[in-house]
Amino acid sequence: MTSRDTAFDVLRAYAIVHVVLSHAIPYFLPHLSPLAERAAWCVLSVNFGVPLFFVLSGYLITQQLARNEPVAWFYVRRLSKIYPTYLLLLLVAAVAGDLAGPKPAYFLGLQNLWGNELGPLAFSWSLAVEIQFYLIAPLIFRLLRHRRALLWVILYAVAASLAYTFLVARPLAVPVAESHSRAFAFYCHTLSNMSSLCLGGILYWMHRDGRKISHAMFWLLSGVAFLLATRYQFSKTLDLSGVSLDSTASNVFFSLNVMASPLAAFLLAYWLQANLKAGQWPGYEAFRLVARISYQWYLFHLLLIVHWPVARAGQTDRAGFLAFMLLSPGLAYVLTVFVEEPVMRLMRNKAAGLRSRPSPG
Repeated sequence: MTSRDTAFDVLRAYAIVHVVLSHAIPYFLPHLSPLAERAAWCVLSVNFGVPLFFVLSGYLITQQLARNEPVAWFYVRRLSKIYPTYLLLLLVAAVAGDLAGPKPAYFLGLQNLWGNELGPLAFSWSLAVEIQFYLIAPLIFRLLRHRRALLWVILYAVAASLAYTFLVARPLAVPVAESHSRAFAFYCHTLSNMSSLCLGGILYWMHRDGRKISHAMFWLLSGVAFLLATRYQFSKTLDLSGVSLDSTASNVFFSLNVMASPLAAFLLAYWLQANLKAGQWPGYEAFRLVARISYQWYLFHLLLIVHWPVARAGQTDRAGFLAFMLLSPGLAYVLTVFVEEPVMRLMRNKAAGLRSRPSPG
């Protein structure tokens, strides 16, 4: 175990808990006291969850490609992690009648660009971004290996996000429901998220080369404050179904918030990796377990929330919330132990067997 392993386990655990709570609290606990609601808003509105996953994924993908393993095995390893339980999720969603929108998009990893809709599978847009990144990762990796090209890649990612922000996420003088739908489409677009994955690649090269960022904690705290300030300008509640982007100012603040999240996630990952020692974190084993089941928990949590066997009607259900927070990670653990990890072991064994074969001639 290394300091990087410890930092990444802590970050994965934080990211998945953040994502799950951001979906569960508005659903199970719609009516909190003013103080509790403000505290929850301050924690959950710092949108680190998904950007953190992207930064960590970009780091690990770059690390894998740096080992010069065959590109074919890179694709096999990554897709064998994503697809087995993802296909199971799609099967369950189809049986439950929740597979909305163009069906092929979910299998091809294009749902964030083609018919993505709000619902039990709305979160799967991030898997689409990951899959699309896998397709171009070898090319980006080759660019990142050259220091001059590194700057151009980052500038391209930022410029693309800016261009997409101001060309597509224009002022929306439309009803609230349509405003939310367009905001969601912008948020989950590939161009809005590619910078997070690129920053993960930069984090790997910085760690490998021993490069430092002066005053990282200062910039991290400044970034958190900026995220809260910009988020407050367009949404003052946890229920984003009521978000209104009906002015140029609210669009600009929303766009800045979306673009600032990857940088804040990058700084958090950098600071923890630079300052944590291997295994030294309060309650680390619990964080490690949560990190282990994070992908399966991410996959199934929203489907469980939507189909939780309680009539909601906008009522507070503390017992249901506690039961969900206990049962959903239990399901994730079962899927991790009996589906994801056996498939990953099988693929590793096949890779080891092929590498051990004598080359012809």
